[in-house]
Amino acid sequence: MVNWMLGHFPERFAAGVSENPVTDMVSELGGSDFGTLMDQTAVGLGSLPEDIDEFLRRSPYTHIHKAQAPLLLLQSEQDLRCPAIQSELVFAMLRQRGRTVEMVRYPDESHYLAGIGRPDRRIDRIERIVGWFTTHLGGRRSRAVN
Repeated sequence: MVNWMLGHFPERFAAGVSENPVTDMVSELGGSDFGTLMDQTAVGLGSLPEDIDEFLRRSPYTHIHKAQAPLLLLQSEQDLRCPAIQSELVFAMLRQRGRTVEMVRYPDESHYLAGIGRPDRRIDRIERIVGWFTTHLGGRRSRAVN
């Protein structure tokens, strides 16, 4: 949702942190362990190919190029729910446009790093989030997206 908000409301937010996101609904369908469940019942979308336009409309990467806010991407490398390509796509698009973007990859971690990851990586994660907002908000906490 962070990536969607930053792309659709580029002037609204001063900074964002995105963790193991879904940025491309089409590749999520074919590239994640959850993809086979993405039918009308699971997420309110139809199956491909009939509803490809709706999948694209709901994919944050289609508007992320408009984002202005600095974005920190946190990605667990062994995340089968939201594979690393989801973060890599946004990172590449923003970096190519010269935006402030950073991507941190956590090796051997699964989707829920915050709850079951190695303790040192959980500490690193929260320190990075706090540091990112401290650096990029300058006291404007109400405009952050996480």
